[in-house]
Amino acid sequence: MVLDTHQWIWLVTADARLSHEVLEQIERDPTALRISAASVYETLALMQKGRIGTKGAPLSTVEEWLLLYPIPVVPITLEITMLAGTLAFQHKDPMDRFIASTSHAMGVPLATRDEQLTALPWLKTVA
Repeated sequence: MVLDTHQWIWLVTADARLSHEVLEQIERDPTALRISAASVYETLALMQKGRIGTKGAPLSTVEEWLLLYPIPVVPITLEITMLAGTLAFQHKDPMDRFIASTSHAMGVPLATRDEQLTALPWLKTVA
């Protein structure tokens, strides 16, 4: 399962908005979790804009999260880039396109509450 950016943030910050369904999937097989490199970028951008509070610098906070929660980060490959540019999306946010395309390319569900993503017929999602 690929975690959408907010799902990853909610996991590492123990936020109650992380759904029971997602938590059950994580408990069932924590080794199957992945995040997209796009989520790392998006998280840093949100921190730099002040939309996510940090105790230190954004980069050191994200590095700490990656150490505390060693979830493999999936790079944005050529295949993922091509999917992001060609699959039928309503979403205009390129980071969300990369994240959804990562999940689709891997053949695993995307944990997201983004209604524009959960509405896509070709994307398996867990809310």
